[in-house]
Amino acid sequence: MSAAGHFLPPFLVFPRVNMKAKLLDAAPNGSLAVCHKSGWIQNESFVQWCHHILSNVKPTKDDPVILVLDRHYSHTRNVELLELSRVNGAHIVCLPPHCTHKMQLLGVEFMLPFKTYYAQAIEQWLKQNAGRVVTYYQRLQEVSPSTHEASDHSSEPLPNRLDDANTSQPRPGSSSINEPKTPQN
Repeated sequence: MSAAGHFLPPFLVFPRVNMKAKLLDAAPNGSLAVCHKSGWIQNESFVQWCHHILSNVKPTKDDPVILVLDRHYSHTRNVELLELSRVNGAHIVCLPPHCTHKMQLLGVEFMLPFKTYYAQAIEQWLKQNAGRVVTYYQRLQEVSPSTHEASDHSSEPLPNRLDDANTSQPRPGSSSINEPKTPQN
């Protein structure tokens, strides 16, 4: 979700080795997913996330965007990510350590209500499906309604350059993602 209140299709990381298309059956259109045995994002998957963001937001050097990130190693020690962002008009700002919870309004304004509505939706599903276990296949069914409730709960959107990030029309002068140039031997 951008500071302007617009949603991008989610990028999901599943804690498993192999991807199954069925995992995305209930995901919002345009969602992308990867798998890793730890369930955590890695350098390679973070570059895929960046491609996903850039292909949806379509920044240019003349019309750039800012990506606000924490200092996870996949963000700060990832030369491929930094170069991809640079050539596509995405400026990366890393937050100082131990203050992410204070400086990322998305966590306060959206994620807290989202987690509350999502937990309520899962509890309701468990009551309606007594004796069954919630798996990843059911979890995404509850994400979309919880997202809408949380966004309705959030305060007035903050002004931001991503105000048109949720449109399918490219920004003026933009086309596709530029790949960083590699030196020729």
